[in-house]
Amino acid sequence: MKTGGVARWQVPVSAMRTDSSITPVAKLSSPDACRISDATPGEISSGFPRTAGLVPSSGKIKILVIPVIFSDLEFTDSDLGYVKNKYQKVADYYNETSFGAVTLEATYADKVSWVNLGTSLEQNGFINAPAQTNRVLFYRNVIDLYESKKSLAGFDIVEVVTSNTNLFDVGYGFTPGESQYGTRKTFGGILSTGAAVFAWDTLAHELGHAWLGFEDLYFFATSLETRAGYPVIGAWDLMGRINSQQRELSGWSRWLAGWINSSSVRCVESTSPSRHFLEPLAAKQTSTSAKILVFKLTSNAAIVVEYRAESKYNETSAKLLVYKVDTTYSHGQGPMRLVADIGKAGTAVSIDTIKITLQKIDSTGVVVNIDPA
Repeated sequence: MKTGGVARWQVPVSAMRTDSSITPVAKLSSPDACRISDATPGEISSGFPRTAGLVPSSGKIKILVIPVIFSDLEFTDSDLGYVKNKYQKVADYYNETSFGAVTLEATYADKVSWVNLGTSLEQNGFINAPAQTNRVLFYRNVIDLYESKKSLAGFDIVEVVTSNTNLFDVGYGFTPGESQYGTRKTFGGILSTGAAVFAWDTLAHELGHAWLGFEDLYFFATSLETRAGYPVIGAWDLMGRINSQQRELSGWSRWLAGWINSSSVRCVESTSPSRHFLEPLAAKQTSTSAKILVFKLTSNAAIVVEYRAESKYNETSAKLLVYKVDTTYSHGQGPMRLVADIGKAGTAVSIDTIKITLQKIDSTGVVVNIDPA
């Protein structure tokens, strides 16, 4: 709701929570049973356990920002001001998205330490470059130049930024370690270039890779979506598509990050009928919250159900979201795919072995039935 002209996304206590027809937690499976593994493991993943070597996902995360200068593209004090504004928005975003578990602290390299390459954009492969050019080598080179003069000890993430320009527009996230797209350091890395430099949601997306080890949830090729028969999760998850009205991370992504408590996960393995109450995903998490319903299909696949009420980062109408996580599909192949978004009570959708029915919906939450399909 909004009070005094300021948006305060608060949800009143729900009478649906105490509905005696809701299946007791004691009759459900342990949340740990619904932690599906990744059949296509790598440095980034959509399954459990999380990739070894990732930066911790809670507490204070320390980020260093290093501007880079080309012979034909300066980096100015004005650019730095915009970058600082971007970080304030990203810090607010992740503090709220993590239910207060995370504080991002950005430090900016001294101006005398900005990396001046002395070479042009074209010489560094930013002009007339092929699509999907691997920028990790450029990133590592800038890091080596910086480290020849200054220490990077104590930082969890290091971002390299160019000045703002419309000549190119790409952000990149690199995980820690020695993999092909790793930083070869103990910290994660981000490269923000061109028109992407000032976009806070692009930075939030790239942090999803470099810090949290999330996969891209969009299809790298449209032909993959055609063959799949149904779309990826899209704008319902920041790793799927950046959208001005939808910038939330899904409940599954938040569970992967460790921000959704086990007590907030309702895990179902049986096809016996059951009924569930779910609070809005963005509402404050408590010991009695139920944020996501996970129906385990196999060791690598599950159906996830969550309630997206209007919130600071979801400005669209309230919907019950149903999607499938299938880790046999890798990065860029659609490991999280949309099944349905439902806004009207009485509407049902069937997938695999189950039927999901939205029984009740209001600002406080939803009641959902799970039945054999």
